[in-house]
Amino acid sequence: MEGFSIIKPQEAIEFLNSVRPGRALTWNGSEFQQGRKAHVTRHSRGGGSLVEYVSYGLLSPRGKLVAVARIAPAPYMNRPAVTAVGDKLACNTVYLSRQCAVGIDGETLVEFIQEYTGRLRQDLLAHNPARQKKGKSDIDARYLLSLDDPYARIIEGAKGGILAQSNAATGKVYVKAGALDAGITKSREQPTRYIGEDGQLHSIYQSGKNLLPELRLKGARLVNEGQKRRFLFILAAPGTLEYAAWRRALPAWVIEPEWGKNDLGVTQPRLLLRILGLQPA
Repeated sequence: MEGFSIIKPQEAIEFLNSVRPGRALTWNGSEFQQGRKAHVTRHSRGGGSLVEYVSYGLLSPRGKLVAVARIAPAPYMNRPAVTAVGDKLACNTVYLSRQCAVGIDGETLVEFIQEYTGRLRQDLLAHNPARQKKGKSDIDARYLLSLDDPYARIIEGAKGGILAQSNAATGKVYVKAGALDAGITKSREQPTRYIGEDGQLHSIYQSGKNLLPELRLKGARLVNEGQKRRFLFILAAPGTLEYAAWRRALPAWVIEPEWGKNDLGVTQPRLLLRILGLQPA
């Protein structure tokens, strides 16, 4: 894929952290109305930690970075991977910690995902000799896990007039790129971010501290997030013996995705994509 390459972590983080202004919107019961401007990062969770396995990027013909994917260990002591594939296979599972694309269409994003999932295993295996010298364990990646909103929502906290950009990493994109459906998380809807005095989105966690109690006292504008869907890629070419073996090894709850069934893509709002300057995923 032309323009595709491995990039440095800092390049990926800077791209994800880039702030773009957007017009805040409020729902009046029948339609969205424009409100004051808010500034949001390209990725709603920011650039993430420097800790990673590898970052991939896609450059436009003019040499501008337009898409980024960061692969890292799963958070919370690998519990998301354990829940998705079971204890035995969790050690063979890596995590898509961040993905964002701006100014490309959905088909190009699908190609980008297929490109890095097609080479990810070999790229990680190539790093094992260096890991061995540092006394680290080898990486035998067979699966890639992503937790994402299956409904492609681009408006969060509409009651508060918060406008958040689509990460262009929604369920339908993953399904088209060949991901399996590993079910939904059991998370309850709860505040995860807030709009600061600077008009930007911030995490409610800072240096390990939960700021929610004091944010509520201040009357901060909170952004709620709830359940997410697990999408799982097998890091082998479809039709190969490896793919078949690794597919059979997965637990029974990992199934072939069917858009519009099992609560996958029952609703697919596309409102306001044109305002954000993004292409539908």
